[in-house]
Amino acid sequence: DMDLRTAALAEPLAVALHAITRSGIRAGQDALVMGAGPIGALIAATLVARDHRVVVVEPAPVRAQLARRLGVADVRAPEDLGVFDMSQVATLADDAFHVAFDTSGRKAAMRFSPVAKKKLDRITSAMASATPPGPAK
Repeated sequence: DMDLRTAALAEPLAVALHAITRSGIRAGQDALVMGAGPIGALIAATLVARDHRVVVVEPAPVRAQLARRLGVADVRAPEDLGVFDMSQVATLADDAFHVAFDTSGRKAAMRFSPVAKKKLDRITSAMASATPPGPAK
């Protein structure tokens, strides 16, 4: 028997583990997790447990505190991240990540600079869609 509280974690944990698998993150690589809701927190916790350096971007104080308790390297507010200038692709950011996970579902989450330096291997979205689909044609 599984209690309901534990059972409620099954789906977000499956999504988190699938996102990690899809990302192809390798040993020694660091990750940026945008959003520390249920899926983001589970991604962060799993990566920390696997000895990855993880930084979480989260505006909500309660969720930011949760991320800190999970042992992430740093928690930042969205306004602390710059916007990557796509015209400067050859210019690399000093504070960069190999893999970024968007669990926020916000378009603005994709406009950040820290991923530029390490020639980001992958940005993995753990959300179905950042915007609702348009009408069928």
